[in-house]
Amino acid sequence: MNIPLTKEQYMDLVKVVHLGDWLVNSYREEEESMEFKEIGKHIFSFAKEFGMDDVLKFDEKIGTIVPTAEFEEEVISLSDEYDYEVFWEKLIEELANRDMLMDFSEAEIKEMDEADKVLHLEKYGERYSKEFEKTGISNLILKV
Repeated sequence: MNIPLTKEQYMDLVKVVHLGDWLVNSYREEEESMEFKEIGKHIFSFAKEFGMDDVLKFDEKIGTIVPTAEFEEEVISLSDEYDYEVFWEKLIEELANRDMLMDFSEAEIKEMDEADKVLHLEKYGERYSKEFEKTGISNLILKV
């Protein structure tokens, strides 16, 4: 099978592959997911054919083609906006779940139909969403 790509498409593919590998492996301290590493090596091996050997270079120490530090920084910065949005969504979701458990027992929540659960969670979440929109985390106080 042959998948023809333009230089721009190849560059986008390299970015997607690198971001995928980073997403799956960046937080792992022990075993990395090798299937993502292997597909990256394979995709990166076409760098010279696409005239991208200034962005993807052979690293003699590890014996494979890797992104340059500049390219890696540029690509990883693409995830910053995503991380920012996920942070707020997860924070609001966790606080809404906590508040719901303070107002209802687990048994009451289990008996609720999904629509009611969603409405309650949205109500709690909306409160936090409005507050964080106005003040960020400046009014978030933790008792430790």
